[in-house]
Amino acid sequence: MKHVLIVGSPRSGTSWQLQLLLAQHRAIATTQETHLFNNYLSLLEQSWQRFPAVDPNIGMRRLLSDDEFYGLCAEFAKAVLGRIADGNPNAEVVLEKTPGHVRHGRFILRLVPDMYFLHIVRDPRSVVSSLCAAAQSWARGQWASTNVARNAQIWRSDVTLGRELGTLTPRERTVFELKHYHGLRLRTVAGMLNTTEGTIKNTLFRATHKLRFELAGAR
Repeated sequence: MKHVLIVGSPRSGTSWQLQLLLAQHRAIATTQETHLFNNYLSLLEQSWQRFPAVDPNIGMRRLLSDDEFYGLCAEFAKAVLGRIADGNPNAEVVLEKTPGHVRHGRFILRLVPDMYFLHIVRDPRSVVSSLCAAAQSWARGQWASTNVARNAQIWRSDVTLGRELGTLTPRERTVFELKHYHGLRLRTVAGMLNTTEGTIKNTLFRATHKLRFELAGAR
């Protein structure tokens, strides 16, 4: 089962891409925005990181190690993604679209190393205009702003973060080097990294795709 997140700046057309196109495929299981990583789990991580600075004698760090904490977060994330998959018996791909997940790429990949991202980039003029319009109507007083400069900053920040998803993560680099520089079998790499061979295949595929994209842009 592949897991894919549609991400991007707000008002970039992620809903249109999901609801009218990708969701029509019989092998895709999907749902509306879950805010799984950017709201639910990110708040847990913020508390996990904050408590040692507040008082090292309180909080969950007295009970859990770093690996145990992130392992539990990963189990929760996979359970939610699994519930999405349950909605389509023919599913081969789980697709979720919360635009704000673009701001938590590294955290997401720590929990679900074989996650794929579909980054939607819309013309900034259209995004800024749409954000301003939303702030004056149905999103008034919520997440949208009527400030043009502020909305432009949101677009620029989100697009920058989305592009960073195209760079190799430490895990992707490790898998690529173990396979191609050291000549190890995927099964051996999986054993070394304490994961499945399927996950290693997905990680290697993603790393190779990113490197090809970088090389094409450098020509």
